[in-house]
Amino acid sequence: MPSTGNFLWTEKSAAAFKPLESDLKELGVKADVFKNRMSLTASVYQINQKNILMNANDPTNPDLLVQRGADRSSGFEVDLAGYLLTNWQVNASYSYVDATIIMDKDASLIGQRKENTPRHSANLWTRYNFGAKSVLKDLGVGLGVQHSGSKVPWFVRTFEVPAYTLLDMAIYYTPAKSNVQVSINMNNVTNETYWTGAQTYLRLFPGAPRNMMLTMNYKF
Repeated sequence: MPSTGNFLWTEKSAAAFKPLESDLKELGVKADVFKNRMSLTASVYQINQKNILMNANDPTNPDLLVQRGADRSSGFEVDLAGYLLTNWQVNASYSYVDATIIMDKDASLIGQRKENTPRHSANLWTRYNFGAKSVLKDLGVGLGVQHSGSKVPWFVRTFEVPAYTLLDMAIYYTPAKSNVQVSINMNNVTNETYWTGAQTYLRLFPGAPRNMMLTMNYKF
């Protein structure tokens, strides 16, 4: 893949660098479980990348780019989706990634963790719709958990961006014999302060605080 950037066809141009090369090896399985009510998928993989274009972290020249020799990411993923009951839906996933720097002009980085890549991440979302005989028959509720492990910042290795876990909730209203669904989603219910990544102590990327979203869907 040709290298691209903000400065094209100049002396700073990303086009002056070698193209990104990558390859993927993957083996996966898929199965229906719990009497075919749920689908399970799992895979193991290895991704190799060569000639990775990145910022040089030069304060006197913030647009300067450099290329890293190679990174390697090995890991596995598991996903489970389906219905525990007719009106109870579950989606769950887990991922483990061992991302390592394989080649770099800075020899001290070889064998170290790749930046801004968590080893562990997981998601769980479940939705329950109340039965037709319930006084809440037109309503449904959802509950979700997101987890992301710690990360190494881009330009320093003296600290780690801490792991975080977020709680999300939702309420659904679907009138009987209607093609309309109204939902209210609240993300980050506990208003957790967290960081999605970082470059240095002075430049961290904050995650979204507690927020709500109202949506309406209509099926044709």
